[in-house]
Amino acid sequence: MYSGTDMKQNGNQLPPESQTVEWKQSLGEWREIVETCAAFATAQGGTIYIGISPKGERRGVQIGQSTVEDLVNKIKVNTDPSQYPGVRVVGPEMSAVIEIEVEENPIKPVWAFGQPMKRVGKTNQHIRREEAQRLLEVSTGRTWDCYECPEFTDRDVDKKAVKDFLRRADAEPSTPVGNVMKNLRVIAGRKYTNAAV
Repeated sequence: MYSGTDMKQNGNQLPPESQTVEWKQSLGEWREIVETCAAFATAQGGTIYIGISPKGERRGVQIGQSTVEDLVNKIKVNTDPSQYPGVRVVGPEMSAVIEIEVEENPIKPVWAFGQPMKRVGKTNQHIRREEAQRLLEVSTGRTWDCYECPEFTDRDVDKKAVKDFLRRADAEPSTPVGNVMKNLRVIAGRKYTNAAV
């Protein structure tokens, strides 16, 4: 394990890879770095150390004039919602270690390269559509029935069912159907929601 004086942690050792720590040997692994950012953001956050071998040995990376900006831009452009992690360079430019600090994102999941990601133990996992939907509902408070159903239009509303609803609710039976739907909050903007259907 690396125990250089400029990166002492946990009693002289770099923290081991875990649910919240990832080591990357080089900047050439930028795609994996982006995926790890998304996975950490979906989970509880974490830190990526670039310039550390798979065995935990400090290798360092060469830092150019726009190295950090280029990496941060790749993370921002290839994640959704876009991630803006904290970045710290430790050591000399010829053999630095880059620390990327990723915070937990309030809206989940975070996607990388069009795939929803999640950190599970020491691995980044692509999660299935159902799990992505569940995470989105939990993190935003919106459930499936709140989302628009674009193919459902005024012509599809069963007016007889609406009149029957008004009768059972002891409401004015001549209330326009559109008003009923708005009052029930089953219209999002100008579209009906899945709840309306």
